[in-house]
Amino acid sequence: MNAITPSEPMAADGQTRQGWTGDMIVSYEPATGVELWRGRISDIDRAVKTVRRAFPPSAAQPLSARMELVRRVANEVHKDFDKLAETIARKVAARPDKLLTLEMGGNNPIVVWDTPKITDADALIVQSAFASAGQRCTAACRLIVKDSMYDAVMAEVKALADRIIFGAPFDEPSPLMGPIIDNHAADGLTESFFYLLSNSGKAIKHLVRPDESKPFLLPAIINMTAMKDRPDVELFGPILQVIQVSDLNQAISEANDTRFGLVAAMIGGQPQDYSRFWANVRAGIVNWNRPTISPSHAAPIGGIGLSGNHRPYGHYAADYCAYPVASEEAEQQCTAIGIGLK
Repeated sequence: MNAITPSEPMAADGQTRQGWTGDMIVSYEPATGVELWRGRISDIDRAVKTVRRAFPPSAAQPLSARMELVRRVANEVHKDFDKLAETIARKVAARPDKLLTLEMGGNNPIVVWDTPKITDADALIVQSAFASAGQRCTAACRLIVKDSMYDAVMAEVKALADRIIFGAPFDEPSPLMGPIIDNHAADGLTESFFYLLSNSGKAIKHLVRPDESKPFLLPAIINMTAMKDRPDVELFGPILQVIQVSDLNQAISEANDTRFGLVAAMIGGQPQDYSRFWANVRAGIVNWNRPTISPSHAAPIGGIGLSGNHRPYGHYAADYCAYPVASEEAEQQCTAIGIGLK
């Protein structure tokens, strides 16, 4: 999730990010920390100014109230982003010789359905959600489970997640999970988890930060079935939200309940179940009994909605980076004008 912050953004060394002013909202690329966009709150609109004035007294408010203020600011910035998008569109329209390819993230779902192989299913879930500490655009963010399988699946997933080794890249034994990109991102994920808890979430495995001075987070799992309007954001880290459903139609509807559309996966089910899932789920990558991460570059890799602009990379990149040439040819010139001549 791009961090939109009303407070001073901190770099990994604890210093304020360069160029920050108190009237600034800055968006960062979560995997690298590279600044993507910034804008002065005073230049956005009156609604943002109203929310901005509420921030100083908000420090003494409960966490849930502060998170609500952040949500409102994010909504207003999203409105202004439409203006930014129009500016980009105009610039691209003025240069038709330039190709614009957007590789975005996702709020990616995994659906678990009628499978006797619970252990294998749980390995796919943990791999999809927590490899690279959940910092992949294709990482699973939402786990959608059939009611009758919930207890068995979640018991195994939690047990496997408890066994995950975290640490630095060259630690021994080798870790499955490394750090989050920086402390600022770790702080944001911690706040996000608490926000979910305060809005009907039930922790299956709490988010733990062993050392507050370092950006290491242990995997977290939270049941969000009871929350009606779940936030449709990409939490770029090891947080897996679980939703229980009763039938496959509900599972597909839940999987599609997102503005994103990068990857979706189904674990278990019969071939006809997967055919139904494949035909109805909205995503650029759809897998069956495979993890969501590490898609093959021999295939097109891209998404729909906020996940991309219909120019997938991987195999298809050769097509949209080239241009078609049409020709009509004959070895000899042989033609006549049959009408319209005196």
